[in-house]
Amino acid sequence: AILKHGQTSWLIMRKIHEPSGEKRRTSVGNHKIAVFDLKGPYFSGWADGKTALNRVFGVYGKADLWAGKDPGFKEAFPEGIKLANCGTRDAAITFTQDALMLQRLDMTDYSFFGVLQSTVDDCVCDGATKPKFPLLLPTKNRRFRIVAGIIDWVERRVNDLPASTMRPPEEYRNWFTSMWGHYFHLPRRAVRQTFGNITVDEIDHQRAESLDMDTDIFAIQRIKWRINRQIDIAASWRNVFACQVKDNDNVVRIFAGSELEIWGTTTITEEVMKAS
Repeated sequence: AILKHGQTSWLIMRKIHEPSGEKRRTSVGNHKIAVFDLKGPYFSGWADGKTALNRVFGVYGKADLWAGKDPGFKEAFPEGIKLANCGTRDAAITFTQDALMLQRLDMTDYSFFGVLQSTVDDCVCDGATKPKFPLLLPTKNRRFRIVAGIIDWVERRVNDLPASTMRPPEEYRNWFTSMWGHYFHLPRRAVRQTFGNITVDEIDHQRAESLDMDTDIFAIQRIKWRINRQIDIAASWRNVFACQVKDNDNVVRIFAGSELEIWGTTTITEEVMKAS
């Protein structure tokens, strides 16, 4: 909310806090970190110049500032974090839709703010569960959860310098949402195709889904793969349905938030995805 009093404007953001849990610190180099401020894997190197300089020379803030940013997260969790079933797909949808809204408002340079907590309650997701804030992301092994939300969402200035995180809104949204699949891995679900119908099997806390051909769908994760044949293909992989015609360089790219239509399914192995 934005409140105005005379010549002064106040921006009020909800605090991302869950009092029922205790912070869980993880090692990042010589530092112990429990709070991460993330913009996406693209910004884990020199694309975020200030953070990179902080890591190398200790400038632009406290010496451990980089450890709570994208480079620190990738060092702490080089393979990413596998999430449990309870509410995490809905969380991915929420973050993606929020990023789309911020893009439409010409916003850039916002962050995923996540607090690691060691106390994890049993999942309470059911048909009567109401939306809550902040979002809670339980991990697969249940050793900790992430209390998360989006912060710093009022920046509209764009800086074209290579080491700036203030990218054009659409470009920034694409990089921001790519943390789903790189940083955070959703549970995989089996997909089966019958005549004119696609079924997504049930898993804990997520009911089975039945989708007809030509159904409009929404991609919640950025995916990319290579193909060798000049054909239209459709793929189901990592909780995402996506359909696209190959690019000239034989690479198919789908960005999170894309609105698509189901044409069918084909098998794309994890090895092929890694190779791309």
